[in-house]
Amino acid sequence: MMPLSFVVVCEAHADFEMAAALADRTLCESVDWIEPQVIDSYRRYKGIRPESPFLTWAESSTVAKKLGRRAHGHFQGKLGDLDAIAGRKAILVVLDCVPEVKTIFLIRDSDGLTARKTGLNQARTEVKATDFVVVIGVAHCKREAWVLAGFDPRDEEEHRLIGELRQELGFHPCEQNHQLHAIHDDDKRSAKRVLTLLIRGDRDREASCWRETPLHSLHLRGTENDLLNFLNEVKDRVVPLFSGPRT
Repeated sequence: MMPLSFVVVCEAHADFEMAAALADRTLCESVDWIEPQVIDSYRRYKGIRPESPFLTWAESSTVAKKLGRRAHGHFQGKLGDLDAIAGRKAILVVLDCVPEVKTIFLIRDSDGLTARKTGLNQARTEVKATDFVVVIGVAHCKREAWVLAGFDPRDEEEHRLIGELRQELGFHPCEQNHQLHAIHDDDKRSAKRVLTLLIRGDRDREASCWRETPLHSLHLRGTENDLLNFLNEVKDRVVPLFSGPRT
């Protein structure tokens, strides 16, 4: 089979890398004949520019304007919630620029605003198509909470840092990552601040949190930060695209 085209709409490369890796891992776990070493043969991530494997929200807005793609403010007779119009524009841009797309991922931080997810769901509901699917991932309240869900201390120093943070915060920063709901990066309960303290500038260590931690652990720690919902959406919406025997 030809590789299916996936488009991730997100803020930055770090968001793309995490969302794509988690989606790939879910596919490999759910589809018997897809192995990590050959997954590129079955799916490919694309942006609208050859040099980029994803599409940013800012880029989708700019391109929508150039293409004359406008999204009305009402969805099924109701006023669109936060990000409903942005989501609709992103979907239209992807369909214009990547017509063969099979999955569109809409990835956002909630920033403490539950209306973001509601709005993206409104945008998705308006899509009347059977040849592609839309997956929503809204990290609550920041993507760093999803990373922390996969952080398991590896050595004495990391155990020490976790202990200090538990004492400072009054809860386990990885097991109860949803309680890190501060919006500003320097706030005590900022997921970004806590993650920075734990990984100490090691980007490979950060990536290991979503690449290596068992999906079962991410499910357990992702119930309150919307990570579990994202993983379930991949399983429910994307995995069926690969149903049937290997071809």
